[in-house]
Amino acid sequence: MMLSRTPPRRNPENPEDVKLLIQKRGQVKAKVTRIFNFLVTAENEDRRLSLPLLRVHSKSLQVIYQEYNDIHDAIVAVVEEENVTSQEEKYIEFETLYNETLIKIETMIEAFEKETRATLPVPMPATSASVNQSSNQPVIIQAQSFRTPLPTFDGRYESWPRFKSIFQDIMQRSNDSDAVKLYHLENSLKCDAEGVIDLETIQNNNYARAWDILEERFGNQRLIIESHILALLNMKKVSRKSSKDLRNLIDECTRHVDNLQKLNQRLTGVSQLFVVTLLTRALDDQTHELWEASINQTELPEYEQMVEFLKQRCVILERCEPTILATKTSNFKASNFKSGPSRSSHSATATSEYACDFCSGKHQNFKCPTFQKMTVEQRQDKLKEIHLCFNCLRKGHRSATCPSDKSCGKCSKKHHTLVHFERRDKPEVRTNIPAASTETDLVQPARERPVTASCSSMFRPPVKQVFLMTAMVNIMSKSGEAYQVRALLDSGSQINLLSESLMKKLNIPKQPANVPVIGVGGAKSHIRHRVVVRMTSSYNNFSAYVDCLVTPKVTGSVPSANVQVDAWNIPLVLY
Repeated sequence: MMLSRTPPRRNPENPEDVKLLIQKRGQVKAKVTRIFNFLVTAENEDRRLSLPLLRVHSKSLQVIYQEYNDIHDAIVAVVEEENVTSQEEKYIEFETLYNETLIKIETMIEAFEKETRATLPVPMPATSASVNQSSNQPVIIQAQSFRTPLPTFDGRYESWPRFKSIFQDIMQRSNDSDAVKLYHLENSLKCDAEGVIDLETIQNNNYARAWDILEERFGNQRLIIESHILALLNMKKVSRKSSKDLRNLIDECTRHVDNLQKLNQRLTGVSQLFVVTLLTRALDDQTHELWEASINQTELPEYEQMVEFLKQRCVILERCEPTILATKTSNFKASNFKSGPSRSSHSATATSEYACDFCSGKHQNFKCPTFQKMTVEQRQDKLKEIHLCFNCLRKGHRSATCPSDKSCGKCSKKHHTLVHFERRDKPEVRTNIPAASTETDLVQPARERPVTASCSSMFRPPVKQVFLMTAMVNIMSKSGEAYQVRALLDSGSQINLLSESLMKKLNIPKQPANVPVIGVGGAKSHIRHRVVVRMTSSYNNFSAYVDCLVTPKVTGSVPSANVQVDAWNIPLVLY
């Protein structure tokens, strides 16, 4: 279950904290008032607002509403009971203002969309009559649609110069207002960059201020240069000969080097050798050998020389890889028709011709009809007679050294399923059973007359108990009297619970609530009341206000059965 975080509780005896919260709540309400007055002014002046601007204000309202609720909850939790009613009246005033403002925004958006969907007349040749007639028609200015998709910025320093250059270039070619440009800018910020522009800048449609904030946050040239250097240091090594992996390595290296050069970091001298060394260490072994063979060992290699060599290497690999792949495929198909002990298994390996060791037929041993008609004992004797492996049914080795990874389909032991023997349990109990040392001992069936035995037993699994941590704490009543109670510490719970019986004993006021609580098996219940209690420690001066939901019963009997603790070796701690 997901619940909103309870705001930190403050001591009601400190009026300065309550006054500060009320002042902060008033500042939040003033934000809604400014948006409302702005909309009313635009409506009185018959001034049309753009659709992106209206959507920005709608999004801002949602953030303000949540902020106001958090502050209001904190105030109600700490004020005296007789002042709760006046605080709720303040909340009703804010909610009325919020609803009126939101209704105005939604009404304007709906009217804007209806006019946009309206079918425009087919343009006619300009005449004096048509000019006079069109002058009376309202002109609707819409936000410009961009042919080129706007770039996005994820908050990485090395991506900032490219994003800034492309975004500003697109916006300079558009005729949109600063409010629309700010709307597009905010939507282009993703991941770590999302939410960097503060709410006041968005409400004031301050496009220039938004760029100042972003430039101050991500335009640090030193951090940008360091990010490119770290990326070069962390280039992944190409583990195999692959044109795709090598091409990705070249693209990654050249991208960071080009960006460093745009930041006036020239690649000369030691810096050039530094990049060449890093790039060399990231090559696969074969490409590394070819690169060393292509250069003069008495001269220092250059960066451009190495990049050109790697590009040519990629072209060669791209041309040769289809041929190599076709060769591997044909070799794989041919290997499926070759026999050999290294590919032995229960089904044997397919060959063009077979010679059965049991009947000299043209089939595999395990498919032999004569062998399949035998009993398990006869099959085992036959395998011993002609010296075949009990696991793969082939010659040349024993089951202990069989290279096949297959095993019995019934017991998963190292023998073939056709020679699996179902052992019968004997009634006597054997405490010392020697390990089988030969294949005969492993699969040899019992020759004596089978004996049938039966027994019955009752197994009662041990009762397992889970102990949760508890703590003895003091809860203060309305009159200031301390009640010592046992608190159950459940690290998996997301809420605090208080029993109705304890609430009545404390005689503390309760507040209305409507919180859905989902328990084990998806059982859902609604809690209708909540209280704020003061909890103190029994050992020191710790004190805190805790927001609790009131429930008829916190938990059942824990543990569910009596536990004998007399035999527990618990050391005594004397104070």
